[in-house]
Amino acid sequence: MEEKPETAYAQRQEWNHLFLDLGKKKDIVRNTVVQQQDDYANEIELEKLLKPKLYSFPDWDTPVAVFDFEDLENTESLLVLCVRKDQGEEYREENVCYVWTGPDFDISDHADSTQLNENQFVQKCMDQYWGAENIASSSIKIANEQPDSPSEAFQHFFD
Repeated sequence: MEEKPETAYAQRQEWNHLFLDLGKKKDIVRNTVVQQQDDYANEIELEKLLKPKLYSFPDWDTPVAVFDFEDLENTESLLVLCVRKDQGEEYREENVCYVWTGPDFDISDHADSTQLNENQFVQKCMDQYWGAENIASSSIKIANEQPDSPSEAFQHFFD
């Protein structure tokens, strides 16, 4: 259709003003399905990048992204929570690596499965989360949490 019809809606004249001549309209933004999929894929990648990850000794290479307060009930565990900086988000003002050591954690219980000590484990977790090549350029705060009274910032990520 090249021009606006004289009687777009012959039965309802008040509808004629609703006809849009798309050929003359320059400010119409058309989002194709492919563009929408690309935008969505970019959002998902950003979400994956910013998602905090929880590591449990000795498994530095298999973090979990979904965790809750039940993970803190195992008093024999060493947990490392890596949280990437995200301006504007609560408790995300800086890159932080939270280290929570259960009161009954004994590294000798894991002697058969790993040769890592606590510090090496924390370093491996940080390397895996931020990327070993990015550690030097990233300012990462290491926060040691008390098992009986973890900080509010640490607990925030377990809600």
